[in-house]
Amino acid sequence: MKEDKLIEFFLVLMFPLDITQTINEQIGLYPGDPPFKQEFHLKLPQNEVNLSSISMGVHTGTHVDVPFHFFETGKKITDIPLSKFQGMSLVIEMVESPVGEGISSHHLEQYDIKPNDIILIKTKNSLFPSIVSEHKELFLTKNGAEFLIEKKIKAIGIDCLSIGDSNIHKLLLKKEIFIYESLDLHKIVPNRYLFFGFPLKLEGAEGAPVRAVLFQPLEDTSKVSLNL
Repeated sequence: MKEDKLIEFFLVLMFPLDITQTINEQIGLYPGDPPFKQEFHLKLPQNEVNLSSISMGVHTGTHVDVPFHFFETGKKITDIPLSKFQGMSLVIEMVESPVGEGISSHHLEQYDIKPNDIILIKTKNSLFPSIVSEHKELFLTKNGAEFLIEKKIKAIGIDCLSIGDSNIHKLLLKKEIFIYESLDLHKIVPNRYLFFGFPLKLEGAEGAPVRAVLFQPLEDTSKVSLNL
């Protein structure tokens, strides 16, 4: 029986769904963030190898915010065990909600949100991923954040440049609810998934880029396209 369960587990991991934005010089940036730059110091065929360096902010593209982002004594990336960046997730679709409208408890209470869930919110940005830089986005309201805190979720993510203003960040991060921003959910249907969003191990950092991935629940793997 244990071998069967192990086989089932690895079958799930055969169907990764990438929800990470591609980082390039056209990527959308939150106002004030430094731009992404890539410079090649060596290039083929003139040299034996290609060798490049990059420059960007830690909040560029798909990334996670941790408490040190807003709290002087808050936990930094390297203070947090990897287990906090993985778990069961629930993708919530709100593509019908008008741009600029706040996400409140009224929108969230219809979903079966469980303790330790990682809540991922799919908005209109996922329908038009190329216009994310215009910063016309949905955001979490104070009421919505308090509702999720009461539900004891582990983390929250959204396909927008920001989950909300500084007060929303502080509400969530004070409770060590980590925040994933700039996800790419345009090919993801609402469902429960295994989520992995491991950050780069940047010492002393308030956030970090992540490669965020979902894995389809085993009972639904027949519906997953390898072309996603």
